[in-house]
Amino acid sequence: YIYLLQIRRSEKDLGLRREPDYRQRVLALLDGFTHKLASSQLEPAIREQLDREIEIYRETFLAYAERALNNEDIEGGKGPFRQAAHRIEDILNAHRVPDMKTQILQLRRREKDYLLRLDPTYVDMAVEELQYLDTSVGNSLIADTEKAQLRAMLSDYRRDFLALVEQNRLIGQLQHEMGQAATEVLALADATKATANKATEDATSRINEEAERNARLMGWIVMLAVLLAVVLGTLITRLITRPLIQMAGFLDRLAFDAPVGRIPTVANSRNEVAAMAESVNRMADHKANMIAWWKSSLEEMEAERDRLEAESKSGDGEEPTAAEKYREAAANRAELLTTSHRRMRQEAGTIQEAAGQMGEAGKDISTAAREILSQLDVLLAKKPD
Repeated sequence: YIYLLQIRRSEKDLGLRREPDYRQRVLALLDGFTHKLASSQLEPAIREQLDREIEIYRETFLAYAERALNNEDIEGGKGPFRQAAHRIEDILNAHRVPDMKTQILQLRRREKDYLLRLDPTYVDMAVEELQYLDTSVGNSLIADTEKAQLRAMLSDYRRDFLALVEQNRLIGQLQHEMGQAATEVLALADATKATANKATEDATSRINEEAERNARLMGWIVMLAVLLAVVLGTLITRLITRPLIQMAGFLDRLAFDAPVGRIPTVANSRNEVAAMAESVNRMADHKANMIAWWKSSLEEMEAERDRLEAESKSGDGEEPTAAEKYREAAANRAELLTTSHRRMRQEAGTIQEAAGQMGEAGKDISTAAREILSQLDVLLAKKPD
């Protein structure tokens, strides 16, 4: 169509200026129009129709140009070439929409602006471009079937474009709602965190208070346990020390005297102190028995000696028999004393062993037991074991 307009302009210039250059320009433009038409997408029948009209225009134009260059009357630039140009223009108008390419590019521009900026203003601009295109198609001279196809395409484009806009609106709304939800979740998380921190601090404070109370209670318990241990230790020490002191005193008396009383004991007791007290009592019994036997032996020996002296003075002949009886009685007494001495040494050894296990508390008892054994050894002229 632009080529056609340029051809008509050069045609007018030739009629106005009567110069041959404009004839050449029109012919060159006709060749370019023919080449353009050959590469177009018009149907073959339309191209053939246009080719025929171009040839008609070319032949009639040459006749017109010859008259114009000869300065003849050109009848106001009218002639068969003019009618041929009008027919070409009608054919072109019947198969094109004026400025449609420019309008489509403008529509795509509004579409890209919206997709880049998501501004609803460009949606209104795109809708206006679509309405203008639809009006242009409706006012064009193209066939009704082609108009229907173009309008259907424009309607589909409008529907899909508005659907895209609506989808973007929904996405934006969802993003806004998600942002609000995220803000609420963050606020809830902050509140939950604060509550958890407060609960943790309270729990820590309670634990610390309970720990302090438990520590104080444990301190009191330890103090009471120590006090109780001291009291029990004192009582136990007194319970153990009193019998030991009593036994030590008893042994001291036993070393230089023959005590009448005995240390109180419990029968069949497994207590070491009670067992040692029983040994002390048996030792005292053995000493008492030994002293009694010793005294009675002395008395009997004195009596026997007096009798023997009396018999010897009277001249009785039984002296050897009486002497033998005397010696036999003395041997028996000595054997009894030795047995008692041995038993006392056994009891004293038991006392020393038990006293040694008691440490410092049994030291006096062990010393007293040794003293008694020494005296017995001296008394009986025995060497200590």
